[in-house]
Amino acid sequence: MHAERDVVRSFRSEATDFSSVTAFLVDDKLGSHSQHLPMPPNERHRKDVATNYKYRESLMGTFYPGKGSFYFIVPPMLKTGGNFGCTSFIVSLCRLISNSRMTGVRRLIRQ
Repeated sequence: MHAERDVVRSFRSEATDFSSVTAFLVDDKLGSHSQHLPMPPNERHRKDVATNYKYRESLMGTFYPGKGSFYFIVPPMLKTGGNFGCTSFIVSLCRLISNSRMTGVRRLIRQ
């Protein structure tokens, strides 16, 4: 496992240079359903944050070290799955290309 981490680390280091021919992508969604489960017994929300309304937005982060970072706010009524990661990947990649941040890139590595 350490050998795999070293390879990924070398890819990421290579990609952080703006003039690199390699782009490296890391993405993750924060705030999924598991973070909104009921509180354990004898615990409760603090009074200043306990209201009748709970917003369950999630945040999708798509990061290209050395190229750009993108955050997507995911409203609670939007169903997400495997396609959501693909959608955020394509949207962010198109945005980087349209802003000339991917000039000269020949290889894209998605972790």
